[in-house]
Amino acid sequence: MLSSFKSPKATFSSGNSISSGLSRRGKKRLGDIDNSSQIGSIVSKTKTKAHGIESISEHDETSEDEELRFAQSQIDAAQEGNWLIVVHIIEVRHLASKSLDGAADPLVKVEIDFGPKKRKSVHTRIVENDKNAVFDSVFKIEFTDVSMMEIENATIVVSVLDSISKIFNASNFIGSWEADILDFIYARKDHEFYRQFV
Repeated sequence: MLSSFKSPKATFSSGNSISSGLSRRGKKRLGDIDNSSQIGSIVSKTKTKAHGIESISEHDETSEDEELRFAQSQIDAAQEGNWLIVVHIIEVRHLASKSLDGAADPLVKVEIDFGPKKRKSVHTRIVENDKNAVFDSVFKIEFTDVSMMEIENATIVVSVLDSISKIFNASNFIGSWEADILDFIYARKDHEFYRQFV
């Protein structure tokens, strides 16, 4: 269930493109993640943040241990090196307008953060006067020489903005969603968060 803001339906996938040996010593375990929120049905201890979004999830407790073991095996398989993050922004629905006339001219901004020198952002085109905009935009964002520490701390932020002023600022912010790339996306089957509203 979502409040007045329903964020983009999107597919996020991540992966590294080289195989290099690495030590497992510094890796965090799913049980060590500090958060009590529950998003989706994969992991109940995943670090996520949502602004303007209310999320409710239910899942079968019998499969929770299996899902946690699978997610942990995915995390353990993550490797240093070159990473390609593919983001497919499909659509937004039921957006809250930030303008006086009740219209919305949305665009979606995606920010990937692997660390201070490894931050990249992309955005969709502006769809004018549409609270239920379809973007169907695919972005391929490459990162080179990513260390295990950078992988463990990597985040993705997806923001929806009303482009009235044509500038990214607080006055045109509609809502956002943030998640750890390793724990929330890479830990999933095929390393993707597929066709989900966030």
